[in-house]
Amino acid sequence: MDRDGSRAATGEGPPAAAAGPTPSRPPPSPGIEALAAEALAFDGESNEESIDVTVEKALECPCLDDLKRGPCGSQFIDAFSCYLKSTKEEKGSDCVDPFIALQNCIGENKEAFIKEILEEEENDEEAEKSNLKVLPPAWSREPKSKTRGHSK
Repeated sequence: MDRDGSRAATGEGPPAAAAGPTPSRPPPSPGIEALAAEALAFDGESNEESIDVTVEKALECPCLDDLKRGPCGSQFIDAFSCYLKSTKEEKGSDCVDPFIALQNCIGENKEAFIKEILEEEENDEEAEKSNLKVLPPAWSREPKSKTRGHSK
């Protein structure tokens, strides 16, 4: 892994998926960085706008609808807006209080989130199982003309 935790440079990571159709299942929940990137790209315009206008447009992204409408919607909006506005070197490190408020709200409203979390964990287990490949033994892949050197 390189400094920022990505594996692209080292070639590590899961093997490429086998060709062929895959069963459709909901995508895993994105991290805050991916969610921010998707929301910021929603408008499609890269004008030099104020950060407040940029955040407002990002919050209009349909990818955030469930989070905004849930029982912790206002806490999510506060934390997400703070993250987008953050100018610290470690993005979002100045947003501890809004994220703590969001975390506390989620803790107080577990029933609203538990089903989604359990479904996500189940999908993760299914994904792990579906990534397993059965490979034929090495001897079955060797050319059959390799009878030299064997004595009877």
